Amino acid sequence: MLDFAKPEDRDDLKVLWLTCFGGPQSYIDFYYDRRFVPEDTLVWRENDRPVSMMTLMRIRKNGEEGAYVYAVATLPEFRGRGLMTRLDQWSQGIMKERGMTFSTLVPAEPGLFPMYEKLGYRSCFPIWIRDVEKPGSEKTFTVCSFPEFLELRRRFLYRIPGAVWHPERELRYVYEELTACGGAVLRYLEGETVCYAACTPEENGLLIREITGKDPIPTAQSLLAHYQMQRARIRSSRSLPGFQKVPYGMERRLDGNPETGGYMALMLD
Repeated sequence: MLDFAKPEDRDDLKVLWLTCFGGPQSYIDFYYDRRFVPEDTLVWRENDRPVSMMTLMRIRKNGEEGAYVYAVATLPEFRGRGLMTRLDQWSQGIMKERGMTFSTLVPAEPGLFPMYEKLGYRSCFPIWIRDVEKPGSEKTFTVCSFPEFLELRRRFLYRIPGAVWHPERELRYVYEELTACGGAVLRYLEGETVCYAACTPEENGLLIREITGKDPIPTAQSLLAHYQMQRARIRSSRSLPGFQKVPYGMERRLDGNPETGGYMALMLD
């Protein structure tokens, strides 16, 4: 049956997550210790045990309230029964009751875009990526405190039409998650302008998830020197020479209006 999660579901939800998404267990524990909100977690129960789940995280765009749909999963033995479709249909009513006019998500892999299109989503949040492989001279980077990051990101997003905003609570979790995964939000100067780069070291290199300076290439090369890594992938909010446009996020309107898209980054993807 359809239901909201309960605090006592935490262990079953961790098993569901581990089964569907893999580990590490330390991250799963971190998420359920820091971010788990039962009333934002929709589940389907079998014998009172959650076997399918969906999480709604509040966001804003163009002054409207919306939801980022995250951690969508069903245990393998319960797939093919339409449970996710039922959760999705139920979630739309919940979002409308909460005053939300749209929902967004980031497909876990390119092959999932057609599936979400069948549910009414449209791909309208592209990003621009470029790989950098030559470390450069090191800039002075300092860890950006959360209050400063909150203010710097507010200024950055104000300049971008259709930017998706995290409420402070959600952005704080994103900031804590970056740190827990070995990354950081690093502050640096570009001339007299204070900029930041949100970075996560990964197995294949450094992922620069958001960067605010005018020319990200030399900063990315300096970040490689800072992290002592050889390869970085930059995600940019805009088209730049040598960058490739790729689909990233999807949007579905709940009020019948057309999807407008815009810019979306630092999602839990």
